Amino acid sequence: MVKRWASVCRRGTSCPAPLHPDHFFHSHPHSHSIQHMSNTPLAIGIDMGGTSVKYGVVRGHEVLYTGEPIITADFPGPKALIAEFVRCIKAVQVDFPTVEAVGVGVPGFVDVQRGLVYELTNVRGWKNVALRNELTQATGLPCFAENDANAMCFAEFMHGAGKGARNLIAVTLGTGVGGGLVLDGRLYRGSTFGAGEIGQMSIDYRGKPFVHGNPGALESYAGIGPMSQRAAALYKKAKVKV
Repeated sequence: MVKRWASVCRRGTSCPAPLHPDHFFHSHPHSHSIQHMSNTPLAIGIDMGGTSVKYGVVRGHEVLYTGEPIITADFPGPKALIAEFVRCIKAVQVDFPTVEAVGVGVPGFVDVQRGLVYELTNVRGWKNVALRNELTQATGLPCFAENDANAMCFAEFMHGAGKGARNLIAVTLGTGVGGGLVLDGRLYRGSTFGAGEIGQMSIDYRGKPFVHGNPGALESYAGIGPMSQRAAALYKKAKVKV
């Protein structure tokens, strides 16, 4: 059912309803904790990546629903992908009408005060995009945009591996490489919202220039694409079939 709903949503038609929230209250293995949190507001979380976009409904730290991943490359440019976000948000609202907000994590520099995406290294066409305003105007919900690694870092600080710590470094490995910092109990973004962004850091000044011209960027070695290419080359050299 979820796959059917997501595939129809991607075609831009009206979306069949996802699973009803009552399903989770009765069948979730931690249903008692969910009921205990019944007064906590519902929110939609969107995790945008260079390869795919994941989204779902959360109440506090409990995940109530996850949608079928959206393939980022299927929607070239910010206009098409934002329209897809809006379609999926509205479809989710049919069965979760009490959703109060939307949070989006994006793989790049974000001015969180204005909700402005400056630039995304691994997603073409995203430069100076007013993501927060566009989503708010289209859905009527308050929206918040944040760097994805910062969002992950703060989530681990609040609910996960970093709970109880005062200082935390988090690293994300995916299409690219990202990083987040919590210093003295506060998420640290830096004066230009780029603190912790280690993906473009040069680790080999004799290396090949990467997308921004800097030689030997960490992401050119540790990102999924470069790692896959190197693995394929090594397999070919060793004459091993995969």
